[in-house]
Amino acid sequence: VVHDLNLALQYADQVLVMKQGKAFASGIPQKVLNPENIKECFGLSVHLIQPEQTHYPIIVPDITNSGLPTTTKEIT
Repeated sequence: VVHDLNLALQYADQVLVMKQGKAFASGIPQKVLNPENIKECFGLSVHLIQPEQTHYPIIVPDITNSGLPTTTKEIT
């Protein structure tokens, strides 16, 4: 059992997403773990990005309407 969605995208052959204790969606991670299903089940707006270095996508939060800063600052 894996609860980290990014690990599921990387390693799982099949996933089952639950909503309020009931099965919501199941299948291959790349089909099931999409922004629409994540928003519906967890109330989170996300983007899937595809880094050139990986063969799997990565889920990142959508912070555009969160009130958080959208720019990064280099830590020295």
